[in-house]
Amino acid sequence: MVTGDRFEVIGKWKVAVHDNARLYQPWEKPYYVLSPGDAYDMRARKITRFGTGATPGRRGGQNRD
Repeated sequence: MVTGDRFEVIGKWKVAVHDNARLYQPWEKPYYVLSPGDAYDMRARKITRFGTGATPGRRGGQNRD
């Protein structure tokens, strides 16, 4: 979901973000992988919040009773 210069990953899938202004080391992948709940500021080009990575209906990654 995009709001202004910020977006948040919702749903159960991941999102890859490539930043062509950043210099990557040879051993680094040239993109960020964001999980559900993660938020990214497109103007600042940085991750602003890390979510739990859990998908809805999975109780935050906890084991079921």
